[in-house]
Amino acid sequence: MTTTENASLTFTLFTRTFDPNKVVDGAYGPDLEESSENISFDSVGELLAYVNDESFIHVSVSPVTRASVSYDTRLTDDGQTDNYTGVVTERTLFVPAETTIAVDDAVWFLACYVGEYWREFITFDADRFDALAAWVAEGNDVDVERFNDAYEGLWDDFEDFARDQADETILAEVEDDSLLARYFNHAAFARDLLLGGEYSTLDSEIAGGMVHVFNNWA
Repeated sequence: MTTTENASLTFTLFTRTFDPNKVVDGAYGPDLEESSENISFDSVGELLAYVNDESFIHVSVSPVTRASVSYDTRLTDDGQTDNYTGVVTERTLFVPAETTIAVDDAVWFLACYVGEYWREFITFDADRFDALAAWVAEGNDVDVERFNDAYEGLWDDFEDFARDQADETILAEVEDDSLLARYFNHAAFARDLLLGGEYSTLDSEIAGGMVHVFNNWA
């Protein structure tokens, strides 16, 4: 997350605090406090990680503009405010009117999904969200269980991943000074894994130069 105006995803964050037990003219109120600030994200992964912060429970998108993400403070496990005796902090994240930003439909869908089913993403960090966003952009459904089964992690490159696989399987019982260990061709092994279709890679939007690795059988 950054305050850079040229970041890929720039929003205005509006925050208001109110007492849900006090209703004025059919609406919660009055506001006890309100503020706004500009907030930017360098990647979809960072946006999703922010939405999934433990303080938030709900995400909704304007059906007309696709320009707002709203979420409320998590009060209880079921997200209900009924009979709650404290105050509620409601935040709305929206694209400033003076800014023209092309926001992909998939980004909003993911933001909504993450906010709605936050329990499925408790262990996710920005890098893992980055992998999920890239995976969904390739045409995969937002199936968290399948994603977790397919995702092999973030690596410097595919050969780095393949080297680890070789060390854990083929070379696991081999002495370090053996001929097989000394002359094992890790580059060829990595190439064969990719050409064989067992694995695929997607570039990381957050960690420049690194790749997300997925198995293709999950």
